[in-house]
Amino acid sequence: MITIDSCGWLEYYTAGPLAEEYGKYLKDLTQIVTPLVILYEVPSISFSLPNG
Repeated sequence: MITIDSCGWLEYYTAGPLAEEYGKYLKDLTQIVTPLVILYEVPSISFSLPNG
């Protein structure tokens, strides 16, 4: 199991410099654990970004 925090999800979805690295871990979503608070946090942060 792999835990992905908000920084990881934001990096991946905004195509940041480390997006490819995070993408390697996100290929098998059955192995990902994301805390519930992150599920609420990521959308609220992404909507506040310039292109969100």
